[in-house]
Amino acid sequence: MTSDLFEQIVEINVNYILRNHPNSAFFVSNFEAMQKISKYFYFSVILFLFVCDRSALAQPVFDNSNSRAWADSVLKSMSYEQKIGQLFMVDAFSNKDTAHTNFIERLIREFHIGGVIFFQGGPVRQALLTNRYQALAKVPLMIGIDGEWGLSMRLDSTIRYPRQMTLGAMGNDSLIYAMAKEIGRECRRMGIHINFAPVADINNNPLNPVINSRSFGEVKEYVATYSLSYMRGLQDQGIMACGKHFPGHGNSDSDSHFTLPVINQSAQEMDSVELFPFRYLIKNGISSMMVAHLFIPAYDTAFNTASTLSKIVIDSLLRREMGFRGLIFTDALNMKGVANYFPSGLLELKALLAGNDVLLYSADVAAAWLRIHYAIQNCEIEQDAIDEKVNRILMAKYWSGLNNLQKVDTTSLVADLNTPESKYLTSKLFEQAVTIVKNENAVLPLRDLGNCNIATLVMNDTLNNPFQEMILNYSDADLYSLEKEPSAQKIDSLLKILEKYEYVIFSIHNTSVKAAQGYNVSSKAADIINYLKDKVNLITVVFGNAYCLSRLPDAHKLKSLILSYEDTGWPQYYTAQAIFGASYGKGRLPVTPVPDIKQGTGVALGNSYTRLRFSNSLELGITEQAFNKIDSLALKAISDKATPGCQVVAAWKGNIIYQKSFGRFTYDEASSAVTNTTLYDIASVTKIAATALAVMKLYEEGKIDIEKKASKYFHELKKSNKRDLVI
Repeated sequence: MTSDLFEQIVEINVNYILRNHPNSAFFVSNFEAMQKISKYFYFSVILFLFVCDRSALAQPVFDNSNSRAWADSVLKSMSYEQKIGQLFMVDAFSNKDTAHTNFIERLIREFHIGGVIFFQGGPVRQALLTNRYQALAKVPLMIGIDGEWGLSMRLDSTIRYPRQMTLGAMGNDSLIYAMAKEIGRECRRMGIHINFAPVADINNNPLNPVINSRSFGEVKEYVATYSLSYMRGLQDQGIMACGKHFPGHGNSDSDSHFTLPVINQSAQEMDSVELFPFRYLIKNGISSMMVAHLFIPAYDTAFNTASTLSKIVIDSLLRREMGFRGLIFTDALNMKGVANYFPSGLLELKALLAGNDVLLYSADVAAAWLRIHYAIQNCEIEQDAIDEKVNRILMAKYWSGLNNLQKVDTTSLVADLNTPESKYLTSKLFEQAVTIVKNENAVLPLRDLGNCNIATLVMNDTLNNPFQEMILNYSDADLYSLEKEPSAQKIDSLLKILEKYEYVIFSIHNTSVKAAQGYNVSSKAADIINYLKDKVNLITVVFGNAYCLSRLPDAHKLKSLILSYEDTGWPQYYTAQAIFGASYGKGRLPVTPVPDIKQGTGVALGNSYTRLRFSNSLELGITEQAFNKIDSLALKAISDKATPGCQVVAAWKGNIIYQKSFGRFTYDEASSAVTNTTLYDIASVTKIAATALAVMKLYEEGKIDIEKKASKYFHELKKSNKRDLVI
């Protein structure tokens, strides 16, 4: 090889590294000075750095030889118009009318859109529309969903998993992985290829109105670790994950849906904190990123230019410096953070020029498609740049299985999305997140219930809600409720009653994530707490995100305080059990809600249960099907008039794994239904709790034959009218 040829090869490789290394900005700025050194030595040094920095080599999961070959083949067969269309992913709904469906079909036929992101609707309706839309597409559609806490974020009749703040409180990355893997399975069952999750934002601003409980917390290392677990769970099921909202939406104090938030952090602050989780995801092969609508002067000072439209943020920072090679999605382009400043058409073109691959939720696809077409014709954007973006999209489609498109089978679809295993997983996630913030004098769990009187007061919820119902399984507590804004007279009257109790469990419900709305926690809640805290043993429970504690002045002075993050069935179910020692309450605060209650706060209640625990039978390896015969026997007994009604409880190894009630008090259809809290007289109970159990034990040991007459074992019956009674 001649010296000149070798120098040319060296120069080509040097230029490539300068373009692609994550620290290319450093090399470019120092290029002239370093050229004074031998070019061969210079090349060796930066090649070593390039190879050692794994982020430079991190490939998205969809980038492989098979996907590249398929993408190249399809790209060659595509028309000019089809290529432009692939850049669009439009919003679709399964709960809208025929006009909406016809509109989406027109976009597929005339503008060759590359994908749809489904929002509200139902599983079967969405599946049918997916099949219908896919049948029209020349190139299979990429189907997406914004399902941060599962399909239920958008679809009815599906399982609601915890929000990310709740998962951050739980602090178990293996369970987060299991949850994401199950969400991935459900997405695959629905014909979905990308879930726009996880949120990798660090919520370090308590007043953030849009991220808030959608973030894992305020500690960058935890956010990175949990985001990675979520990403791996999805991608191990063949579903693309999407890190959002790059370069970090956690420190905003306004909502990009309605305005353009300003992030006044320095580039150094952004690099050391906000970018940390995104770098971590990139190094581990995340398939896509979503760019936020943020104005960050430290990166780009162009007035009112969102990061979504900034070439500095996307091309220079994300692509070149951070080495990301996956798909880049805009955040929704109908959001006011960008739509207020640029008309549709110009907006989408600017997004492409900045480096985005996929235009999400364009307000006017026709106008945008024509503007991009015009821009290519007038050399505002190169056709090669369009082809490069489309090629990435096609590789992602291949990895997602769209080279071998299958129709979504609607048979048993809802049942497949609501398996017993997924319900059990959800219960575990919520249980482990329950956080005992304060427990002075070890009041919790409540122990000696025989000699104390207990009241439970729910605020902003109905009487006999799931929380109170579970309390009644442990205590004959008196139940009270208050609306969100009760009158002063009503509060005073109730407080006079409550101050006579030894324990008062006060729970706050139906909270909000919005600081501007006071988290939907009435100021009167604090008044109730301040009155009762020195008069009774007060246990305060907040069913809302951690920032709700800012609505309770002097919350750090409370003796017993529990935070349960969300106000659904499972958090209520397990919080009540934690109060009575049937659940541990191991959660830790993922954020600092008020200055005197820090991130990481949480008091574990111990490692052994003090009372029978209500749990899922799968925890003990018993399936739901095992209890079907109990149901049929109970119903047959009622049908045969052996009993008008009954309660059945099954407990094993300290866990109540089955509890169900059937029938009524009497055979009269107007009589009261039997419930799980129905009380029976002691004579009725002893037949079951004493005699029946004794006979079962004797039968098991072969000491009694239940087909024989009772007089065989009780000789005194031989001279009575019971002598022929068969056991």
